[in-house]
Amino acid sequence: MVKEFNLRKIAHIIIYSILIIPMCLSMFYAVPASDDFAFGANTCSDNLIANAFGYSIWNWKYHSGRWLIFIIQKIINPLNLHKHLGHAYGLYMIVLFLLLFILLRYTLKVIFEKIIQTGSKTDTAVLITIAVLFSTYYYSEAYNWYVGATAYALPLMLILLSIAFTIKYIDTNDNKYYVGLLLAGIIPATNEFCDIPLAVLYIYLMLFRGRYMKSAKNKKIKDAIPLAGYIVLGITVVFAPGNFARQSVYGVQSSFVGAFKQSIIDVVARVQDIIVDHPLAVTLMLGMLLLGMATVENEAHRTIHCIILTGVITVGTIFPYLYGRAFTGTYLDNRMQYALDYFLEIGMCIICLNIGRLVAQKTGFKFDSNNRLIISIVLVMFVYVSLLQNYAYLNIVQLDILKSKGLMAQSYELWDGIITEIETSDEEDVVITRESDVEWSPYFLFMGLTDGEKFAVDFDTVYDSKFIMPNVYYGKKSITLHFENNQVEE
Repeated sequence: MVKEFNLRKIAHIIIYSILIIPMCLSMFYAVPASDDFAFGANTCSDNLIANAFGYSIWNWKYHSGRWLIFIIQKIINPLNLHKHLGHAYGLYMIVLFLLLFILLRYTLKVIFEKIIQTGSKTDTAVLITIAVLFSTYYYSEAYNWYVGATAYALPLMLILLSIAFTIKYIDTNDNKYYVGLLLAGIIPATNEFCDIPLAVLYIYLMLFRGRYMKSAKNKKIKDAIPLAGYIVLGITVVFAPGNFARQSVYGVQSSFVGAFKQSIIDVVARVQDIIVDHPLAVTLMLGMLLLGMATVENEAHRTIHCIILTGVITVGTIFPYLYGRAFTGTYLDNRMQYALDYFLEIGMCIICLNIGRLVAQKTGFKFDSNNRLIISIVLVMFVYVSLLQNYAYLNIVQLDILKSKGLMAQSYELWDGIITEIETSDEEDVVITRESDVEWSPYFLFMGLTDGEKFAVDFDTVYDSKFIMPNVYYGKKSITLHFENNQVEE
């Protein structure tokens, strides 16, 4: 038994390493980009704390309601060093990613322990789910970009942490988990795309899992306090004057019904894309279904619960974004696609697990040696046809990153060189010339300067919604980049 446990643990470590190391390689080549410069600039004060609070207040009034995450982002921004970061920026992103990975693994373990209640199978369910999340799509705006990671990845992981603490609190009635779920929910509650998932999951766990209705009056009040707190914090964000000011900049007329319809369309389109174009994800989800069939305890009603929850959460995640921007197509910014996909794929994995349990319950299926052999043969044939025969494995994120290593290094060399030239220039109006741009890569996020456009934001600007602010950050009157040859290097 000990030997089997050790072998399984070693196998899991190897698989996690295969998933994570190529992603960290991509992050290693990251450079500061876009809003990083606005968050790093001392636009309100030379004092770090005063600058953070001043920046947050200004944005709450004129740009965005995310007041709390703005304060945090300003304080921990690596650009606060005002030195050439080089690969140190990428290392910062790697450390942040690994910390969030630890949170992700812990929260999924708590969730699957609640569903499966079997140690070894729980670890396998967590591994499969993370494999789906990491190998299906890559999100440069959530992995390679400081502002994107702290504004989207961090709040999302804290939602999961709050839910994990809620589960622990329900099971143990331990007040440390009560405090934990309150604290973990504060940042997500002050990010509009997190409000609906956070509230819906908390309501489901407290009400529909039976605790709230069976509690004494004082317990009901105590259990309602986190939800009330989330709602109040959410209101401070959703109804911030800055949101309405930002909408006026876009010059669009939002439609509640239109945004709701488009949210459903986007979710359905993403499910279709995962099933049709990502055979590895389908294979892993089949693995979750088989894992569900192998579990003894079955609660069939959870399948319907999971389908409904996944639908409500995914639609609720992107609805504020689509409503605010009045989008009528399936385009989503990469960082928002990250939020949608993580909720969607975690939900799909749990649904597959529960469908497997339902099938086993209804059919009396047993994992004896004959059934294992038949299932193994069918699964191998599916993998061969869907992944190997069509060379679809080449599109798996980890393999594609390794294939793109040279391009990432070339992109880093170009943009780190541009940043270095800006930093070392004695000119007030910096003009940078390069022979050509490099080919676009989904695993690299470029600085944000565009060919021939002058970036000359006034020094007294706190945040500019149309132009990025490297000239303010570097103390330059203007910055202009020219590519002599508009054709990118292949």
